[in-house]
Amino acid sequence: MSTFFLTLASIALTAAGAAYLTAHDAKRRRAFRLSEGPAPRRKALTWTALYLPGVALLILDQWAAFLMWLGGAPLIGWAIAVTPPETYARLRQIAQKVTPRRRQIGDRLNAVLSALGPQKLSAVASYRPRIADLEARIAALEEQLAAKAKDARKGRNDAFAPAEPETGNKAESIL
Repeated sequence: MSTFFLTLASIALTAAGAAYLTAHDAKRRRAFRLSEGPAPRRKALTWTALYLPGVALLILDQWAAFLMWLGGAPLIGWAIAVTPPETYARLRQIAQKVTPRRRQIGDRLNAVLSALGPQKLSAVASYRPRIADLEARIAALEEQLAAKAKDARKGRNDAFAPAEPETGNKAESIL
């Protein structure tokens, strides 16, 4: 896996843990005058999720990814902590509106792809005679090559030898 994707995955896992802790922090909820809400049940697991990617990157000997995670994780955590809860509520509403649209777009895309399927197959079918001609030509060339190799093995080594110059003196042609 590349360093870039390892870094993104580790920062995403850290961001998920930070978002969970931010959403369930009692002091933050009081500061924004929100209801008490449920206490985080898996606080130790969440703290582990925050730091586990860094440890994993060190174990995997991915120093570049570790350094990027070390810079990116606090930045993302800070951005999550600074964002007011109203923004998350608006994002949640937008996501709920987008989800049905995404399904509609997916359905439309599937319809278009299924409609294009036969056309793609017919386009490939139009190239089949050309492909057959090329395969026949390759087979003929392979036969010619095999015949020359067979001649060379029988003792007629001149099949692969370069043509000799017109001069009669072989010593001059070598030099």
